[in-house]
Amino acid sequence: MINILFIEDEKELAATGAEQLESRGYKVFSASTLAEARAILNTPGQTVNYIITDHRLDDGWGIEFILDLEGSFPLTKCAVVSGYLTQVNTDQLKQHGILYFRKPLLYAKVIDELRRQNMKTAPVSAIPSTHDKTSPEATPAPEQSKPKAEEPKKRKGLSLWPFNTNK
Repeated sequence: MINILFIEDEKELAATGAEQLESRGYKVFSASTLAEARAILNTPGQTVNYIITDHRLDDGWGIEFILDLEGSFPLTKCAVVSGYLTQVNTDQLKQHGILYFRKPLLYAKVIDELRRQNMKTAPVSAIPSTHDKTSPEATPAPEQSKPKAEEPKKRKGLSLWPFNTNK
């Protein structure tokens, strides 16, 4: 059985993503914080084949978490899924050979891509950005620090339908 550590702090999105992955036959260990994710990874006898993490989490950055794990878990394949990746972030992910995806998406596609690419080639975004060069994502962010407790992550509404049916 393939085990996936799925790190997502938005409850509805976490439930939807875990359901998508479990419906494909994967065993999913869900975490809403990096501290919970570390506890799962450090469970004796626990094997994690894939890690899918959001980038902006309440207790840190998913990219930093993944990079910290490289030496300890070299066989674990990783992907970052976020709606908040900057050009600096994507360059860093490419440099380290880590797949990245932009939200919204189906998480089953993330696993399919991880398995298909087997992390042997330099990654490219599996879902092309639809943002133009003047978008905030195209502008390099200043050096990032961990999110402050007094600055909670801004949440966007989650829509499962890409169109308006009230016309």
